[in-house]
Amino acid sequence: MKYRGVVYDVGLDFNDTGEFSVEPFNPALVGHDMRVIANNLHANAVRIEGEEIHRLVTAARLAHSVGLTVFFNPWKMNASIDKTRVYMGEAAQAAEQLRAEGVDIAFVAGCEYSIFSKGIFPGDNFKERGMWFGAYSISWALTITAAAKAKKHMLPVLNVIAATSPSQF
Repeated sequence: MKYRGVVYDVGLDFNDTGEFSVEPFNPALVGHDMRVIANNLHANAVRIEGEEIHRLVTAARLAHSVGLTVFFNPWKMNASIDKTRVYMGEAAQAAEQLRAEGVDIAFVAGCEYSIFSKGIFPGDNFKERGMWFGAYSISWALTITAAAKAKKHMLPVLNVIAATSPSQF
């Protein structure tokens, strides 16, 4: 296995309230965590996920400073397709800047988009979409039906993300 690592959360807004899963964001603590990931866990990579691009960039630089490969995972929760397109373009520009600085980086686009963002499954937030999907998961046949419905909406979203990110990164 080429990469051994962990996922590192720099802050996600699961409930669309403006409250992030990591508060406060403390670069000194992130630096400590990256040293532990590299030195104590003997990892050579970290997938950094979060919403605020400046947090992703800060964590990526700190990971790079201890020799970790960075999987840069911008993740805009509860956003529309149009907002996601703009956000992913901005995130790809930031990742490209990091690559220009010498960071060993891969850009992760669209992780679990279907359930965490608007426009694929019904619902205005993660909780509502999860409840909708959960109702379909009581049987295999219903799960297949839900997946077919999601696929119809997902392909245009993936095309938007795929067209936006590579043009910047």
